[in-house]
Amino acid sequence: MKYHVVQFPDVCELVMMEGPPSLRWLAKPLPIIVDFFIFWNHLGICCVYINFIADNFDQACHHFSPDTSLAKIHWELIITVVMIVLNQVKNLHFLSPFSSIGNILLTIGLGMVCYYIFRDGLDKPILRPGDVELFGKLYEVPLFMGTFLFASLGIGVLIALEDEMKTPSSYRKNPFGIFNMGFTTIIIIYLFVGVIGYYKYGQLVEGSITLNIPKDDPLAIIVRLIFAGVIIFTYPIHFYVSVNIFWTNYVRWRFDTTDSTQALKLWIYEFVIRCVLVIVSLLVTILVKQLSFLISIVGSFCLPLLGFLVPGLLELTINLSAKQSTPISILKDVFLIIFGLFFFLTGTFMGVVQVLQEE
Repeated sequence: MKYHVVQFPDVCELVMMEGPPSLRWLAKPLPIIVDFFIFWNHLGICCVYINFIADNFDQACHHFSPDTSLAKIHWELIITVVMIVLNQVKNLHFLSPFSSIGNILLTIGLGMVCYYIFRDGLDKPILRPGDVELFGKLYEVPLFMGTFLFASLGIGVLIALEDEMKTPSSYRKNPFGIFNMGFTTIIIIYLFVGVIGYYKYGQLVEGSITLNIPKDDPLAIIVRLIFAGVIIFTYPIHFYVSVNIFWTNYVRWRFDTTDSTQALKLWIYEFVIRCVLVIVSLLVTILVKQLSFLISIVGSFCLPLLGFLVPGLLELTINLSAKQSTPISILKDVFLIIFGLFFFLTGTFMGVVQVLQEE
């Protein structure tokens, strides 16, 4: 059975409209705020992707032609041109083959990365100068949370995919729905690669494990190119979320879509917006050069609010309006709100500080 999935911002508006009178003023600004952070979350992911692709292409090019190797900024410009063309695809159904190709390449690439990690044995770390630190520094916790949330929460893609599915009911089916199976697989892969990668390379581990494998090994170069290909095919999926929010919610409705004379104008406007957003992702990448810092900033700026603060606020509003709240539920929701706000502020601040120190 086909049904329409209510978008996250619409849920916020509906909940606040039916909430306690003291919170109903949030019915108008909260959906815009949520749109803003979902938009920047996925555009930020696109920024990370450009950085990642450029790093891997730069290393590969340096291996094959060290004397004529392009600078990283040149790779970023080339990638931007490719992405401008690739991201003119406007239908999510047409983007699904890109995702499938990316998943196949990802499986191959992960297998090859594991080969390099285990090739010399985990008891013979080749790059680690000392024992692995079991615990990081306390001030790094906000950055860790940003990285963790960046890897775990893709709320915009999740909602968009469910809404476009032929049978959305299979998405949430328990326990073997697409959501549960997909996230379980992702968590297992993250934990496995993260643990063995850090144990292997220790404090010298890079923002991406592909940057730690040998730089002069031809097979390692192939691994980098495979992962760069994965990201090239994944970029349009996240870009779709950002451009869909901006175009559908804030631009297209201003035009009379029934007027055929405005069709060309609509096409031009959308084309320009798509080009501009890709260029914006390039500019952010140039501003924040370090991949790991960029990941932390994107995760810290957007996801504590989307993943903790707003859900806590919505549940608190529902319980108060229905008079079903208990002291435990109120404490839980207040904790989520404070937790989200805390890591939003500290994570974003620490990320910016790290970037300024690098400069």
